Amino acid sequence: AGCVVAVMCGHDHFGQYHRDEAGVHHCTFCSPLNLGDAGFAFGVVHVWEDSIEIRGPQVDDLLPEYRGGRMTGRPAATECGGDALSGPCQTVILPLRTSGAESSK
Repeated sequence: AGCVVAVMCGHDHFGQYHRDEAGVHHCTFCSPLNLGDAGFAFGVVHVWEDSIEIRGPQVDDLLPEYRGGRMTGRPAATECGGDALSGPCQTVILPLRTSGAESSK
């Protein structure tokens, strides 16, 4: 118990994010078909000791901050410099619960 920190799946045409009471991040990524050639529904996930980073050219195209006019609870995206391969991008940091923070259930 307590070893799952995130559930990532796809695709839902509109995407979804939720963090449950145990601190588990639930990410359902958007379909790249929604925006066609104009969209950027792709990215890279980096897993760090204390967080998960989702990085892409336009993170909202992949994992939206708003759905149906309401905030999903996803942390805000910030601009990042990228690298020689990807160029400028956005990043979302999903903090992981600390090892002592077990669910109260």
